[in-house]
Amino acid sequence: FNLALLRVWGRIDTLSFEMHPQLWLIPPAVTVLAALQIRRRDLPQATVTLGRYLCMAVIYVSSTWEIFESGIGDSLWPPMILALLSLVGAFLGFAFHIRGFVYFGTLFLMMSVLTMVAHAQKSLDHTWPWWVFGIVSGISILTFFGLLERQSDKTRHWLKQWRQWDH
Repeated sequence: FNLALLRVWGRIDTLSFEMHPQLWLIPPAVTVLAALQIRRRDLPQATVTLGRYLCMAVIYVSSTWEIFESGIGDSLWPPMILALLSLVGAFLGFAFHIRGFVYFGTLFLMMSVLTMVAHAQKSLDHTWPWWVFGIVSGISILTFFGLLERQSDKTRHWLKQWRQWDH
């Protein structure tokens, strides 16, 4: 399937690897991730963990690469695609209890948000989007940690469960 898909991409001039690396790299990475998940009991844990991290890095870095290739502020679609991939990855991490998915998803979601703020700043030719982002982020962080502190017993219980998840 992957070879056939790459052959199709190769025949279409507008879908070159240089212009859309995520179209070329994400399908094989998802295939390897699925194979690792299916065979995780037969492989050493270190191999599964390394494979997951490498595949996630390929998926997210190729999408980020496309953002910088197309130019920040020129198109809003690449950061939105990265945000969607990041959310899917983080939710899959919660569903399958895999911390690495949550880490990568969260990190690259932040990258896509920063890119969208940079896009807004470039489009509007003002710095106020950065100010709004900073203020809203600060308030959100303070609120989050306040809620964690308020629910400290539940937080400790959840953290014990979190430590038992796969890497």
